[in-house]
Amino acid sequence: MNRRVLAAVSFLLWTTAPAAAEVLRVTDLTTAQIRALDRSKTLVVLSGGMLEEHGPYLPAYTDGVLSDRLTQELTRAVATERSGWTVLLFPQIPFGASGYNEIGGHYVFPGTYAVRPSTLRAVFMDLASELGKKGAADRYAAFLDLAPSLIAREARQLQGRQLERALDAYAKARELATVAPRLSLDPAATVFQIGGILASVPEPASLKR
Repeated sequence: MNRRVLAAVSFLLWTTAPAAAEVLRVTDLTTAQIRALDRSKTLVVLSGGMLEEHGPYLPAYTDGVLSDRLTQELTRAVATERSGWTVLLFPQIPFGASGYNEIGGHYVFPGTYAVRPSTLRAVFMDLASELGKKGAADRYAAFLDLAPSLIAREARQLQGRQLERALDAYAKARELATVAPRLSLDPAATVFQIGGILASVPEPASLKR
């Protein structure tokens, strides 16, 4: 299920208005308002959540709900750790590639509505590329700096095996964030990969419903 949250957390850094911890939805803004935003201090969240069967008790859009929870956590973390930043939320993309029902050989199953992996990646990469044309270097560097700290923040609320998984995710994210600029790794692919690492962090028990 976290593989779907991976797509949900593919996000890039872009723009902001000069207000502390402001949260904006791109759907509410006019072209003039978007053009007027300061592009140096905003986290753009481009999330997704697959329609996938979750048995007889959970809704098909469970991954979307988890994605929304992660988006809220990310927004709070930016507000706490990045004074003066703005979070710009894009509409959630309700697609994912494959479902857990495929493990049992059921490739068509009520509740699971998947797209090809190449299609899913193309959607996010196309949007990321379009956003990336607007001051990408500074935003990419800020993202690499922010991602490990977000995992560390989540880890403080975990214990036992969940804490071990979070610490492992933190180590992976920090290593990738360190080597990516040095090895000139593709920024969009790196953001996508770190998004998957973020998605692997267990949900704190206090946030479960």
